[in-house]
Amino acid sequence: MNNKSVIIFPKNYWKGLALVLLAYSTIQLLLSRPDLEIPGYPGLFRQLFRWFTIALVYATGGFVLKQTGISWLKSIWHLVHLTLIAYLALVTAFEYLIAPVSYGVRASVAPIVEFLISPILYLGSGLVYAIYMQDKSS
Repeated sequence: MNNKSVIIFPKNYWKGLALVLLAYSTIQLLLSRPDLEIPGYPGLFRQLFRWFTIALVYATGGFVLKQTGISWLKSIWHLVHLTLIAYLALVTAFEYLIAPVSYGVRASVAPIVEFLISPILYLGSGLVYAIYMQDKSS
Protein backbone atom coordinates (compact mmCIF):
# COMPACT_ATOMS: atom_id res chain seq x y z
CA MET A 1 0.00 0.00 0.00
CA ASN A 2 1.46 3.33 -1.09
CA ASN A 3 0.50 6.00 1.45
CA LYS A 4 2.26 9.11 0.17
CA SER A 5 0.62 12.42 0.83
CA VAL A 6 1.44 15.26 -1.50
CA ILE A 7 1.56 18.76 -0.09
CA ILE A 8 -0.15 21.17 -2.45
CA PHE A 9 0.83 24.83 -2.35
CA PRO A 10 -0.85 27.64 -4.29
CA LYS A 11 0.19 28.34 -7.85
CA ASN A 12 3.27 30.61 -8.00
CA TYR A 13 3.80 30.13 -4.25
CA TRP A 14 7.53 29.47 -4.51
CA LYS A 15 8.12 32.44 -6.82
CA GLY A 16 6.24 34.65 -4.39
CA LEU A 17 8.21 33.28 -1.45
CA ALA A 18 11.47 34.01 -3.25
CA LEU A 19 10.33 37.59 -3.91
CA VAL A 20 9.26 38.10 -0.28
CA LEU A 21 12.56 36.67 1.00
CA LEU A 22 14.50 38.92 -1.37
CA ALA A 23 12.58 42.00 -0.20
CA TYR A 24 13.02 41.07 3.46
CA SER A 25 16.72 40.38 3.05
CA THR A 26 17.23 43.67 1.22
CA ILE A 27 15.53 45.62 4.00
CA GLN A 28 17.56 43.81 6.65
CA LEU A 29 20.87 44.37 4.88
CA LEU A 30 20.36 47.96 3.79
CA LEU A 31 18.33 49.52 6.56
CA SER A 32 18.49 47.39 9.68
CA ARG A 33 22.16 46.45 10.02
CA PRO A 34 24.18 49.17 11.74
CA ASP A 35 27.39 47.09 11.60
CA LEU A 36 27.52 47.11 7.79
CA GLU A 37 29.40 49.99 6.24
CA ILE A 38 26.88 51.36 3.80
CA PRO A 39 26.14 54.97 2.97
CA GLY A 40 23.73 56.65 5.33
CA TYR A 41 20.36 57.01 3.68
CA PRO A 42 18.19 60.02 4.41
CA GLY A 43 15.16 59.34 6.60
CA LEU A 44 12.63 59.96 3.83
CA PHE A 45 14.32 57.44 1.52
CA ARG A 46 14.30 54.84 4.31
CA GLN A 47 10.59 55.41 4.92
CA LEU A 48 9.69 55.26 1.24
CA PHE A 49 11.74 52.09 0.78
CA ARG A 50 9.96 50.45 3.73
CA TRP A 51 6.54 51.46 2.38
CA PHE A 52 7.46 50.12 -1.06
CA THR A 53 8.59 46.82 0.46
CA ILE A 54 5.40 46.50 2.52
CA ALA A 55 3.34 47.12 -0.63
CA LEU A 56 5.41 44.57 -2.58
CA VAL A 57 4.91 41.85 0.04
CA TYR A 58 1.19 42.66 0.33
CA ALA A 59 0.69 42.57 -3.45
CA THR A 60 2.67 39.35 -3.82
CA GLY A 61 0.61 37.57 -1.18
CA GLY A 62 -2.62 38.96 -2.56
CA PHE A 63 -1.74 37.80 -6.07
CA VAL A 64 -0.83 34.28 -4.96
CA LEU A 65 -3.87 33.93 -2.68
CA LYS A 66 -6.19 35.26 -5.40
CA GLN A 67 -5.26 32.27 -7.52
CA THR A 68 -6.30 29.83 -4.78
CA GLY A 69 -9.98 30.65 -5.02
CA ILE A 70 -10.33 30.46 -1.22
CA SER A 71 -11.98 33.73 -0.29
CA TRP A 72 -11.67 33.41 3.49
CA LEU A 73 -7.90 32.94 3.32
CA LYS A 74 -7.56 35.92 1.00
CA SER A 75 -9.82 37.96 3.31
CA ILE A 76 -7.63 37.19 6.33
CA TRP A 77 -4.55 38.28 4.36
CA HIS A 78 -6.19 41.56 3.41
CA LEU A 79 -7.65 42.17 6.88
CA VAL A 80 -4.32 41.70 8.68
CA HIS A 81 -2.31 43.74 6.20
CA LEU A 82 -4.76 46.58 5.70
CA THR A 83 -5.38 46.97 9.45
CA LEU A 84 -1.67 47.17 10.23
CA ILE A 85 -0.96 49.41 7.22
CA ALA A 86 -3.75 51.75 8.33
CA TYR A 87 -2.22 51.95 11.80
CA LEU A 88 1.20 52.73 10.32
CA ALA A 89 -0.30 55.34 7.99
CA LEU A 90 -2.12 57.05 10.86
CA VAL A 91 1.03 57.14 12.99
CA THR A 92 3.05 58.45 10.05
CA ALA A 93 0.47 61.12 9.20
CA PHE A 94 0.28 62.22 12.82
CA GLU A 95 4.08 62.34 13.08
CA TYR A 96 4.57 64.40 9.92
CA LEU A 97 1.50 66.64 10.08
CA ILE A 98 0.71 67.26 13.73
CA ALA A 99 3.37 66.47 16.31
CA PRO A 100 5.94 63.86 17.30
CA VAL A 101 4.36 60.67 18.61
CA SER A 102 5.12 59.28 22.04
CA TYR A 103 7.92 56.80 22.60
CA GLY A 104 5.46 53.95 23.20
CA VAL A 105 3.73 54.49 19.87
CA ARG A 106 7.05 54.93 18.10
CA ALA A 107 8.31 51.67 19.65
CA SER A 108 5.23 49.83 18.38
CA VAL A 109 5.92 50.73 14.76
CA ALA A 110 9.16 48.78 14.23
CA PRO A 111 7.73 45.34 15.12
CA ILE A 112 4.71 45.96 12.91
CA VAL A 113 6.90 46.91 9.94
CA GLU A 114 9.06 43.85 10.63
CA PHE A 115 5.98 41.60 10.70
CA LEU A 116 4.55 43.03 7.49
CA ILE A 117 7.82 42.64 5.61
CA SER A 118 8.88 39.27 7.01
CA PRO A 119 7.86 36.05 5.25
CA ILE A 120 6.11 34.69 8.37
CA LEU A 121 2.56 35.57 7.34
CA TYR A 122 3.21 34.46 3.75
CA LEU A 123 4.56 31.09 4.92
CA GLY A 124 1.64 30.71 7.32
CA SER A 125 -0.88 31.39 4.57
CA GLY A 126 0.77 28.80 2.34
CA LEU A 127 0.73 26.20 5.10
CA VAL A 128 -2.92 26.90 5.93
CA TYR A 129 -3.73 26.47 2.24
CA ALA A 130 -1.77 23.18 2.09
CA ILE A 131 -3.53 21.81 5.18
CA TYR A 132 -6.91 22.94 3.87
CA MET A 133 -6.33 21.27 0.50
CA GLN A 134 -5.06 18.09 2.15
CA ASP A 135 -8.17 17.90 4.36
CA LYS A 136 -10.41 18.67 1.40
CA SER A 137 -8.88 15.89 -0.70
CA SER A 138 -9.19 13.32 2.11
